[in-house]
Amino acid sequence: MIGANVSAAGGLINVFNQVEAWSLESCQFYVKPSRSWKGEMVREEVAVAFKERRRGSTIKSILGHSALIHNLAGEEEIRRKSVAGIRLELEIATALGIEQLVVHSGYGSLDMLKKGLNEVFSKYSGSARLLLEVSSGQKDSRGANIEELVKIMQEFKEAKLGVCLDTCHLFAAGYDIRDQRVFTEIINATKEYLGAIHLNDCKGRLGSHLDRHDHIGKGMIGKKTFRTLIRSMTELHIPKVLEIPKPAEMMAQNLKVIRSFLV
Repeated sequence: MIGANVSAAGGLINVFNQVEAWSLESCQFYVKPSRSWKGEMVREEVAVAFKERRRGSTIKSILGHSALIHNLAGEEEIRRKSVAGIRLELEIATALGIEQLVVHSGYGSLDMLKKGLNEVFSKYSGSARLLLEVSSGQKDSRGANIEELVKIMQEFKEAKLGVCLDTCHLFAAGYDIRDQRVFTEIINATKEYLGAIHLNDCKGRLGSHLDRHDHIGKGMIGKKTFRTLIRSMTELHIPKVLEIPKPAEMMAQNLKVIRSFLV
């Protein structure tokens, strides 16, 4: 399910204009403003219109993305606001029929991250699944270690919780996915919990901890590696979403490159 990050600017239903323009099977967008604590529940008529428009589209799976300011591993006030915000986003996703919501694992201690997750799930009973995204390992970020992510999944096995991999973040965190064996080991370790993969080349070198996405084939991971990775993932029936840098006009070219690997 090849997809792309799309914009909900001007109204949620507008995402389908990009879906149709790029013939996407999956897509991802922010379900509320990405850099604001503010947000409100989606109105019923909007949810109905959204789901109706989806039924007439090529979409098989949708990812919501949590606001970038959220930090479940942060100190008390930030964590409290993040818990409330993520819970609202999950409720919005449920109302819209969005299957999964991607959230960054955050900065801080592992104990705080677990506490934050417990607080999110303690008052959530919707259908949308929360995906923790692997990080590039900047500063004291959580989620840069696959073993740590898997242990979190095992601890929260009764919750609607999964993993979102990101090729740029993996490479920046020190996983040399140019070696197919390394990527296969990561897939095998996370397969039980894997909900989505972000497809991004990386501007930084291996292990640089630099979270800077690049266009497919233009970064340090390279076109040859992506050809191998994409072909190795054909049996993974999950969203594989491009999150390339602006301008948005480059998305069509990146999609063309990715799709050429499947021919």
